[in-house]
Formats: sequence, structure tokens, C-alpha cells
Amino acid sequence: MSSQPVAVERSLALSANQYAELTSRERWVVNVGGKGSGKTAMAGLIILIQSGARPELGEWLGVESGLNRFALGGLFANDYQQLSTAILPEVFQWLDFFEVGYVYGHQPPAEWVARWASEGAPVRIYPAKAHGSMLILENGHHVYCSQLYQQHYRRLKSFQFGYAIVEETSEVEREAVNFVAEYTRDARGPNQIYLHSNPPEVDGHWMFDWRDALRKTVAEGKSGLREIRSTTYDNIENLPADYADRILGAVTQEIAQARILGFWVQSTRGRAYRGFDDNESMEDFAYDPKRALILGFDFNWSPSAAGVFQLTDRNELRKVDEVHVEAGGTEPVCAEVLRRYAGVHRSQVWVYWDATGGSHTSNTFTTNHQIVRDTIGARFRPVLFKSRPSNPHQADRVLTVSAALCDGAGKRWYKINPRCTKTIHDYRRMSWIPGTWKLDKTDLSLSHHSDIDGYVICGLRPITRVVGLSSARAA
Repeated sequence: MSSQPVAVERSLALSANQYAELTSRERWVVNVGGKGSGKTAMAGLIILIQSGARPELGEWLGVESGLNRFALGGLFANDYQQLSTAILPEVFQWLDFFEVGYVYGHQPPAEWVARWASEGAPVRIYPAKAHGSMLILENGHHVYCSQLYQQHYRRLKSFQFGYAIVEETSEVEREAVNFVAEYTRDARGPNQIYLHSNPPEVDGHWMFDWRDALRKTVAEGKSGLREIRSTTYDNIENLPADYADRILGAVTQEIAQARILGFWVQSTRGRAYRGFDDNESMEDFAYDPKRALILGFDFNWSPSAAGVFQLTDRNELRKVDEVHVEAGGTEPVCAEVLRRYAGVHRSQVWVYWDATGGSHTSNTFTTNHQIVRDTIGARFRPVLFKSRPSNPHQADRVLTVSAALCDGAGKRWYKINPRCTKTIHDYRRMSWIPGTWKLDKTDLSLSHHSDIDGYVICGLRPITRVVGLSSARAA
């Protein structure tokens, strides 16, 4: 075999950040980066270096390999679906690429075990029940692969790791990361902990305080830390041509800083709908009775509200009207919509609504959904009821609307007629409750019309999901 693996010479091109991670020897190696930046691919390369399965790879990188050949490695994700569908396939791909023999989920072949014994290799043979989660390389290196969800990590008490890799750390609980670190303490290994993650996007996410505390221990000389910020553009040659553009078109400019450039952001602080701009978010779009009419409903007794929307020739959304009734529930709102449009509209109608209206009842003991079906469905033809069976999480809905108002590339897909004063007032005033993913609805006159916009926009566009939401602190 040559001093450099043929595969490396021909195909392996590492970014500066990937090279920095593979050659780091600090206790903590934290790679936080944008989507598609090549973080997940690092797991397989780390295993190759730590195991010494391909010593020439270490020679090429200029680092010592095989430091943990006989120590147990750990590979962790928040849940098994992520581990099995996104992470392990990347690892297997690298092992296949370098022609390294391995088995996963069952005991190693008898000839491997015999060879380890004849070579005097101190390979620990684990009990059969552990093999269901074990990746075993032909040279005797073992990697325990598991989820960390809902205190599943407590099962790690029976293991000691020479190194550990935690994927998508922003979705993992802080206690789980601390637990993994506590059991990464094998005397034979450097006991490195690799954290791969998209940046947290939420005010109050545990990673902010954790990072500050870790930096403090480093300053006191108690630990070593290598922080790496990766960007989508670091790996752009290996991604589809429109990969970054699709991300920019689905998120706000602030979130784009996280998902493309790898910056840590706190998006639940201050004004909620940051995409709204008094000058750029309004347009006097004229109602056209020949275009499809899109109706959105929010169900309350006081006030009750509806929104009226249409799509432009460029398939962009415009709010042409709003209906606001101070008291009375769903019936008077529907009556007002009919008064304004039933006699003049000449095209189809699409309806989006608050999904909880199927269980809420009016004073006539009829569900709000049924009221809309009976009134709107009777006067317009055809009517398509297109709402989801459940509402998106509030934070996801707000982020999706804000991206429609102004996305990461600065494009404004959604604009509002200036006469929709209640809607505009919402966008100017709605804010987050500090430290939570909840809107401040202390003022009961707010949120109804912006909520309607959320039901409609989330129905028309893919929902932008908040990174780190499952492990965020919420009141």
C-alpha cells in the first residue's frame, strides 16, 4: 500500500474546517455550522482516524491515528431515526470508500475474533445484547451507536469511551451531553468529545450558557476546546446547485445567518415578525373577482376575524382585505365576508383556518368549522377547504410568516394592502415573551390577524422549522 491512500489522492478534498477538526487534539471539538456544511460526514472520518483502520490516512493528515483502536468509541444522535437514516449511512459510506471491513448490529465474524486473539490484540468482546447497537471494524475497533432521547443516555453507565461523537447537538438535552462527557474517560484514549450541530436559533437555548461555562474552564486551564464554525459554502461543491438559494428562500435574513453561515442567533428576542417593514411590506393590490379567493379564519368570540387573500401572476401572496368583528363569534364574520364578496366573486375559493375550530363550539353548539362550511360553502362555488388537521407550532408558524414577508435573500413573497390596519398593527406590535417560544398576547386585541396569515401562509408554503426547538427552554 502506498504512503497515501489512492482514495485520498484521487477524491478526498477537505475544507479548512474539516481538516482543523480531524487534526484537533483538544478535549472538546465543537463544530457548529450551516446546513450542508459537511459536519455529518466528519463522523466516519473521525472513526477512521481514532480506530487506525487506515493508518495512511493519519499520515496524510499529519496526525497520529489509532489512538483509540482498543478503546470504545461512541456515536450518538437525538433519536434512532436520525442515527439510522442520516448519520450511519454517512459512516458506512466512508468505511466502504476506504475498503474497511465492518459489521453493524450483530456479533463479529468468528475469524475476526480468532485473528484478534492470535495477534494478542486487547479487544474486549461485549455481551450479545450490546451488539445490536455496535459498529465493529475488522481491526477490532468498536463503536457504540445510540440515541440520547428521553434519558436513554443513562444506559451508557456500563460503558467507558475513549472518544465520543454527538450529532445535531442543538436537538439534544444538555444533561445528555454532560452524561456522555462524564463517561468519555477511558485511560487508553485522549477522551475527545466531538459535537456537531446546526447553530441554536432560540433565546434561552442551553448551548449558549454551556458554551460560556466551557470557555471559562478553558481560560482556567481545566480543559481544552477547539471551536469551529462551518458554512454551507465550505461544502458547496458537494451540494446541489440551488441548495443555498433554497435555504435563503425559506427563512428570514436572521435565520439565514445561522443556517448558511453558522452563526449562533437568538431569534426569540424582541419583535416577532422581523420580516415586516412599513415601507416594503405593503402594496395596494387590487382585488380581482376572476382570481381564486383565499380566505383565512381565526375563531374567537371577541374579537373574531377573517383575512382575504389572492395570488399574483408571479404566484406571490397579497392580502387584499381583512374582516374584524368586535363580538359575536364566527357567524357575523362569515356574514360580512359574504356581504363583501358573494355577489361579485367569479372564481374558486380556498379556505384555511385555525385547526382547533373543529372542537370549539359557538353558542349554537355547532363547531366553528361547520359554520364556515355551511355559510361559505353555500354561497361560493367551488370551495376547497385546505387547512391542516393541526396547527404548526407557534414558533414555526411565526418564522414561516416572517420569511414570507422577507426571506434570507431579501425577497418579499407576501405583502399587505394598507387598508388592512389591524394586520399591520399586529406586525408592528407582536413580540416574544422573553426566553420562550411563545408570543406575548397580553394585549387581547393583538395576534388574531397575524395568526390568520400564519394559517394561510403555512398552507401555501413549506413550514420553516426552528432548529433546537425540542431542547429549548419554553414557559
